[in-house]
Amino acid sequence: MSRTRKKIEKQVRALHPLTLFLACLFLAGGIAAGFFGVRYLRRDDICTLEGVQLRELTVGEPLTYTEEGLRVVAFGKDISDRVTVETNMQQNADGTYAGDTSEPSGYYILYRIDHFLYKDVVLVRNFRVSAAQEEN
Repeated sequence: MSRTRKKIEKQVRALHPLTLFLACLFLAGGIAAGFFGVRYLRRDDICTLEGVQLRELTVGEPLTYTEEGLRVVAFGKDISDRVTVETNMQQNADGTYAGDTSEPSGYYILYRIDHFLYKDVVLVRNFRVSAAQEEN
């Protein structure tokens, strides 16, 4: 063992109990302050779809959807502009979405948020086209 290492080990063993107690106390205080600080900073965070999440239609009913939006707040700041959209619907020039309802099918709009707090969050808006039900 090197001489420096022996010296360090001797100093560690010789720590005063009060020093060790204070170190543990400050560590616990830091953990508690971090926990409550993050809870305070994230108290207004929200990630939610505006409007309907599922829309059911029958075959032949027109499907045109105007985006109702997504509200995303992180650390009190609106980050809704960091949302990317994927869809299997046709997007029109005016920003609306349309789908073919000539036969039963399903359409979706996926929303992903480009932010470390919501990296695994995917919100989905569904449109289900089903055959008209016969009345008895």
